[in-house]
Amino acid sequence: MARAEDGVVFGAPAPSRTGLTSTVTLDGGGNSYLSPDAPATDTTKTFALSAWVRPAATGAPMTVVGQDAADGTSAVTLGLRPSDETSATWAFRYGATTLTGGSASVRGWAHLTGQYDAEDGTLRLYVNGKEVASQRDAAPVEAPGAFRIGRDRGDSGAGWKGEVGDVRVWDRVVPREEIETLGSRPAELAAAWDIERTDDGVVPGRDGGEPLTLHNGAGFYTPDIEGCLLDPECVEFPADALDGNDHLALDGTDDHAATGGPVVDTAESFSAGLRVRFADTTPDRPMTVLSQGDADSDAFAVRYDPAVSQWQLAVTHGSGPGAAETVVAASGAPTSHTDAVVVVYDDSEGRISLYVNGEAAATAEFNASWSASGPLQIGRGHTDGGGWGEYFHGGADTVRVFDGALTPSQVRSFAYLY
Repeated sequence: MARAEDGVVFGAPAPSRTGLTSTVTLDGGGNSYLSPDAPATDTTKTFALSAWVRPAATGAPMTVVGQDAADGTSAVTLGLRPSDETSATWAFRYGATTLTGGSASVRGWAHLTGQYDAEDGTLRLYVNGKEVASQRDAAPVEAPGAFRIGRDRGDSGAGWKGEVGDVRVWDRVVPREEIETLGSRPAELAAAWDIERTDDGVVPGRDGGEPLTLHNGAGFYTPDIEGCLLDPECVEFPADALDGNDHLALDGTDDHAATGGPVVDTAESFSAGLRVRFADTTPDRPMTVLSQGDADSDAFAVRYDPAVSQWQLAVTHGSGPGAAETVVAASGAPTSHTDAVVVVYDDSEGRISLYVNGEAAATAEFNASWSASGPLQIGRGHTDGGGWGEYFHGGADTVRVFDGALTPSQVRSFAYLY
């Protein structure tokens, strides 16, 4: 059992999709840590350490867990190390050897595992279940002092600022498969719309989920193949629906579809995508196909800008008009067939990515996510002045939204992940 100092706050949020129900919050101060006041493992023999963590800042070194040496310092630590050139990285220190890897994001959950195999002196660091660094032939390091959660011993103390949960210590080699399972946060389907014709202007969500409501005359496209077969003057069959028998038809003026409220928490990892077909493969203005925000701005918006021939994913750094914006873009052009566009935000990596037709088109670091309280929008987004605009002219279908970040292979089949 670990003794908690006064600066430990219990009942903090836990990472979603992990089975954990709560964590502790530490403020980085000298009395904000937990300790059993004894060593948790013999660090000269095989051992492993792991924890779920969420840093409140990444600008200074911080220790998640550590074990003290006999001289009043910490001989073994697992934590975070800042960088002047790139994102902060995760670190596993064993005596004089430090492994670093992965990207640390402010308010982004990550699962860390540090392991020492005494048989061949191999050190390994895992982030979110994936090995990011290793080194062989490390000499055994003695750490006979107390095990601590949230700080190490030394001049700085390197206190952890943020959340920590599910701290584990093993006196064995933990297999890669077990680490992958512990560090996994698989994406879960939050909402799905297989858009088929309805008579009441409301497209039901799958399994009774949030419906999509059609606005300002938005309707449906249904190919009249039978009519063409019966018409002797019909020489070209109409194009198929994007998926199924029908798809959403938007006029580019004011048509759109929207949910009644937010579908996904845009402050945490999420993925969202749909299939579209442009009415004109040479559009004359920017058009937004998918967005979610609030009354004044979009937390994210996927658009096509013909002026620069680019698919663009724009994410804002806060709500309200004039908020800073990060835009990732990829050269391309609308096709006369189907374009599938998917946005993936990974809060543990602090990264936003845009996929077009299953391929990673553009990606960038992004650490300023916020919770958008407004509905998911199909076919429109906010303009610079805060009003609605960039209405999409064309068809839309197969809308999918996920809690969590899809993997590249999952993106390629996003429409079929149930």
